Amino acid sequence: MKILGYTNNGYLVETTAIKLAHAAGYDVPHQTPGYVISDSYTRAGKFGVGQIIEATKAYTYINALRQAESRVRGSEGTLRALADLLNAALPTTAIPPESEEITNV
Repeated sequence: MKILGYTNNGYLVETTAIKLAHAAGYDVPHQTPGYVISDSYTRAGKFGVGQIIEATKAYTYINALRQAESRVRGSEGTLRALADLLNAALPTTAIPPESEEITNV
């Protein structure tokens, strides 16, 4: 994005349709060679002049996902350590010796 200017209410920016879609929370490819986002976003009214894009909502959602991922990764380590403790506490299995038959003599 390129900042072109500012007003009393915010900034005027120049950006690509893909970056605008990402800021709005849409999942569109951005590194696919030869991919060009169609004008359907604009024609469908998704990116019209004067439209309000709730970038804060997209950021808040993505940030919540990042925090959840961090908690899951922490739990992963805890569960792995617990599994290792359980494995260490299990008795080892031994094959009992063959019993000798006692015969009456």
